[in-house]
Amino acid sequence: MRERRVRLPARSARLTSSIAFFVVIISAIAGGAVSSGNLSSAVKGLKAAQQHRALASASRSSGGSILSTPGAPAGAQQAGAPAAAAVAAPGTTPTMSMDAPIQGGLTAHQEQALSAKLLRTHQSAGVAPRSASWTPAMGRSAVARARSWLGMPYSWAGGSATGPTLGRCDPGTGGDLDCHVVGFDCSGLMTYAWGAYVALPHLADSQRFAGAFHPAVNQLLPGDLVFFAGYLPDGTGHVAIYAGKGMVIEAPDSGSVVRTAALSEVMAADGAYRGAVRPMTGQTPTLSPVGAPVSTAGGKVTLRGTHLDGVDAVHLGSVTVRRFLQHSDSAIVFRAPAHKRGLTALAVSTSWKAQSAPVALGYVQPHRATPAAPVAKSAPSSHAAPAPTSGSTTSGTKSSPTVPSSPTTAPSTPSTDPSTSSAPETPSNTSAQSTASGSSPTG
Repeated sequence: MRERRVRLPARSARLTSSIAFFVVIISAIAGGAVSSGNLSSAVKGLKAAQQHRALASASRSSGGSILSTPGAPAGAQQAGAPAAAAVAAPGTTPTMSMDAPIQGGLTAHQEQALSAKLLRTHQSAGVAPRSASWTPAMGRSAVARARSWLGMPYSWAGGSATGPTLGRCDPGTGGDLDCHVVGFDCSGLMTYAWGAYVALPHLADSQRFAGAFHPAVNQLLPGDLVFFAGYLPDGTGHVAIYAGKGMVIEAPDSGSVVRTAALSEVMAADGAYRGAVRPMTGQTPTLSPVGAPVSTAGGKVTLRGTHLDGVDAVHLGSVTVRRFLQHSDSAIVFRAPAHKRGLTALAVSTSWKAQSAPVALGYVQPHRATPAAPVAKSAPSSHAAPAPTSGSTTSGTKSSPTVPSSPTTAPSTPSTDPSTSSAPETPSNTSAQSTASGSSPTG
């Protein structure tokens, strides 16, 4: 409970002080202690004596806890600290005590002792192989790096990709003595956590753009950065790293240390939740409607859309396809597996677990061709040359020695007249006469 003091009206207090001042000066001149030439020096000395008395009075009211620290910042009394922790005498620079509890409860001297101990005993966490974009292993490594500094004091503007650093004194915010403390602030801890893979800016609001994928709360994975309003009602003033199972690792404020906390607790304590980002990620892919259906036996499918270069899986219901025939930022060609007739949901996902909105892929029964009726084979046609007329003469033609047809009459003696001789006839297809009678050719 603070002591209440009666204060004189401002005008009366100034008048009393002025009268006392001139009485002291006149008495000093009259006594020869001060010459007229050194009057200005005497005035300065008197003012210094008044300030010293004010400082001593403030020290007594604070129980003697005032400690002037070289290099301590100028500024107003620390917010959230005891009222006697700073000196606000007229004409003096307010100074925070290194032994006064700060915002989070620790004193600056206690923070220095913690820093020194952890710097001696710290063991670096292992680092998973680096990839061009986010991987689950990289996210887990970032969490392990942040966890390795649990217990390290908060220090405003402290921390880098290589470890904790001296912070900056920030009068009036609780960080009045942080320039004397080695540690991390909230964004400095994130800079270190992801420092093995990417250079993050040392500002919570700027770290929201460390990746293009912003997961919802139910999509959070280890390594994601989560943001809160903090001390900026209309902005982003605090960041933590999601450690999994609803927990985060954070550097809360001056006078506290790096700690683990429930995400729900931080949401309640640090104002509005500003969302999350998965570092080193690209845009979420989108798909255009699939045109032609595919056979129920499976077949080649072409997907078109945007931001498909980071896709590493196609999902058809409960089936996942990871081998593609062709792959670019705007198209993917893959072989769909067999499926029953009808529509099935199709979506794509990236290595950083961003998934497109689903589209429908149709499966149809293939058409079976009707077998053609057998064609009857036709008998080959006969194209034999017609036989010459009986009794005709063919000059210059030599006939084969075949037996020509003869009339049914009795054979006659061949004529010896050379004028009536002719070449033997060629047998025809249509001859049906019998040669059983032994007839001879006619002359």
